[in-house]
Amino acid sequence: MYKPKFMNITEGENEVEIRIDGDIVDNDLATMYDFFEAEHAPSPKSFRGMLDENKGKEIKVVINSYGGDVFAAASIYTALMNYQNKVTVYVESIAASAASVIAMAGKKVVMSPVAALMIHNPSTYAEGDHNEMEKSLNALKAIKETIITAYEKKTNLSREKISALMENETWMDAYKAKELGFIDEIDSAKLSEGMVSNIVANNRIIYNQIKKPIFDKKEESKDPESQKETKEPEGKNVLKAKAEDKKENEISAEEAERIIADFNFVSNS
Repeated sequence: MYKPKFMNITEGENEVEIRIDGDIVDNDLATMYDFFEAEHAPSPKSFRGMLDENKGKEIKVVINSYGGDVFAAASIYTALMNYQNKVTVYVESIAASAASVIAMAGKKVVMSPVAALMIHNPSTYAEGDHNEMEKSLNALKAIKETIITAYEKKTNLSREKISALMENETWMDAYKAKELGFIDEIDSAKLSEGMVSNIVANNRIIYNQIKKPIFDKKEESKDPESQKETKEPEGKNVLKAKAEDKKENEISAEEAERIIADFNFVSNS
């Protein structure tokens, strides 16, 4: 099974760099992402494992994520807040939504001068009668308060000010983020040509990724017949179809469909 690389050990093994690239997912959904070789951030379980494995070392968390599962982000945030050594967060290109919550755990938060930070209200999917809708509404209000707490601890802004910023879905460049207290420093190091190209490419993705299906990667083949354009099934059927095509899979197509059917988490992305 595909295993993404999250961790780099640098500076004579005294500092560990952990990357948060792509969607922030819970422990169960991370397995699905790995199966379809889709990029994702480390799950809370794997993140805590990396911290335990490197106790006593300084941690640098590099963020390049549009957000994801708010509870997974809260778990990673808490693990970093409780870590007993220095934690530095570096926002490489974007820390949006749930990813911005994780960023608040840094004792020092540094942001690239061409990066962006975004905060907004949490959202979810719900179904049922008016009682169920009211329960979902109350849950979202409570979850918003927990997110405000993370921002408040870092910025010292009032809860009312932070709530208003979230209501308006506020996008910030590095200079605005520093002015409001969301970050501590703007990276003044000279950007290499390669880094600029990478950041520009990442920022371009925003136009075609926000509403793009998660698992729509087509298998590459040297067979000319396989290069012909075919119409993909939509929605959950994409996952089931791809699972059925992959005979050596570690989970069945029925299991994949069941997991997606249960995929009703609260999102902050």
